[in-house]
Amino acid sequence: MALVSQKKVYLLKLSTLPKSALKKLCEIHGLPDKGKIPDLINQISLAKIEEKKIDSFIKVEYQAKRNKERDSLGITHEVIIREVEKVKSHIWGMVQGELDSHIQKNYVRKHFRLKDLLKAVGKSLNPEVKSYVLCTWYNHWTSEILEDIIAEHTKVIPTVKKVRDVDIFWQQQPWDVKNTNLPKEWFKEGYTIEDAVKNPALAAKYLYELQGQQRFGDNNRIFLIIADTKNKANSWKLKRDFKLIKQKVDTFFNQKKDFDTVHFVYKNKAYIAHSKILFIIK
Repeated sequence: MALVSQKKVYLLKLSTLPKSALKKLCEIHGLPDKGKIPDLINQISLAKIEEKKIDSFIKVEYQAKRNKERDSLGITHEVIIREVEKVKSHIWGMVQGELDSHIQKNYVRKHFRLKDLLKAVGKSLNPEVKSYVLCTWYNHWTSEILEDIIAEHTKVIPTVKKVRDVDIFWQQQPWDVKNTNLPKEWFKEGYTIEDAVKNPALAAKYLYELQGQQRFGDNNRIFLIIADTKNKANSWKLKRDFKLIKQKVDTFFNQKKDFDTVHFVYKNKAYIAHSKILFIIK
């Protein structure tokens, strides 16, 4: 995907605001606050409100939204941190698609008597589901804090309302942020995490080419890779090392380097994308 023009970036930023926020922005700047979302965006654009003011407004609206979400649950970052610190292991057992397949094969289709099904479920399925739920819970809540750390960086503009393929704006470009791992093919071909750090464009090429059909896109992405280079099995623990995460996030988003241009092929079709990789490793 080509880099986006500044005019389109301006409009994209406005499109990440819900109608209530757009109306508020119009009121602040003395503009009519009637009409549908496209009408509100159009009159804000025509008024040529300074983009820095738009950015500041978005940051405030994002924080208000997150505060409201946390207040509704009665939680804070501190509470979440205390809870994820209690997790002692991180064993998936199987991923979501595999879990469904496993249930179908070993329980749903295998037992036609209800009593046999209930006996089998009670004996072995509960631990597998519990393990899956625990890992999903851990990843969700550590990701919540990580997303806030990124969004609160002074050089990042978050999205208040989700827009397809846009999670944040950085260096005046929209970015889709993907929390991911290097594909197994990367390691099978003899590359290491250190190789990815030295050649992020090549690592990004693998990530684009080996993405699943459901996640396919040639949009511009920031890949977030968390890894313990000394003990790969402990990489999950780094997801709650928020001091390290904040240090890495600050260093990454303070940089002013060119984006990596990635040429990749997917299903025999050539694409071009721009990317950066944020490594959180130790």
